[in-house]
Amino acid sequence: METRTLDTIVKEIKLTKKEFNITPRFLFKQRGYERRTLHNCSAIDKYLEENLLEVVPHYNDVWIDHTITLKHKDIAKRKISKDPIIRLQTLRAAIEKPICIKRDSKLDEAITIMRLHNYSQLPVISGNKKLCGYISWTTIGIGLAQGVQSDSVNSYMDENVKTLSPDTPILTAIRAIHKHDFIIVVDKCKELLGIITTTDISSQFLELEEPFLLLEQIENQIRQLIDEKFLLEDIKKLCKETSSPKEIRTIEDLTFGDYIYLIENPERWSKLKLKSVNRIVFIEKLKEIKNIRNDIMHFEPAGITSSQHTQLKKCQTI
Repeated sequence: METRTLDTIVKEIKLTKKEFNITPRFLFKQRGYERRTLHNCSAIDKYLEENLLEVVPHYNDVWIDHTITLKHKDIAKRKISKDPIIRLQTLRAAIEKPICIKRDSKLDEAITIMRLHNYSQLPVISGNKKLCGYISWTTIGIGLAQGVQSDSVNSYMDENVKTLSPDTPILTAIRAIHKHDFIIVVDKCKELLGIITTTDISSQFLELEEPFLLLEQIENQIRQLIDEKFLLEDIKKLCKETSSPKEIRTIEDLTFGDYIYLIENPERWSKLKLKSVNRIVFIEKLKEIKNIRNDIMHFEPAGITSSQHTQLKKCQTI
């Protein structure tokens, strides 16, 4: 773990041109940021450019605790572009070494580990820690059904294990996981890096998808609040004040910012006839949601912060 500050490292890089291994989390935390939002990424890019630095791979192309190299950029180059394809290495499970079992271990040891950790399978490795295959409840069941009497993991192991590299596109990996139930991530030397199951993929996409669903529910509730409360002509006039070029035919044509502009005026607010709801507090909360919405719409593998998620959950009951 890096004990020096980012500024200290940067000074040394400028003096010696040395390269340093850090993580995206360290880079962002040292600059006072928690997440890789669009705004925070712009600030980090500006900091790197001002100090003639670059990171390889790009901090957005890997998991937040993955290793990246921070180095000096002697000649001004084009900014490293973000990989448009989301890859396996952006998932935590892809770089978390899983619990493994040696092929000459006892079967009851594998069963105990799987029960303790609620695992459906375990990677099986050889003495030199190379991947040999896997053992699972299915392979154990098949072995017992076939009359296998051995108490060795090797006798119940399946060597046909699906492996993928960390730079495999996630969509490609999902197809493989759907077919095989899990895949094992290995590096170029075929050393085991992580294991990704259908549960990992489901959890990842739930984390990414839920904010969109919550936001949609909030917007639908706002539309319901202003439904049939204003003349279409009045709404069109207001949108001209905000320089909105889009033609407005229904409430759904309004932007989130339009909603706020429409009801933050005390006179227009009164048309909503909301009892025991403070206009100022309500509008401020909508402005917070608008900022969160901007982060959500700029897809980022790590998702939104827990604080932002809590804000959405609270506001879904407006």
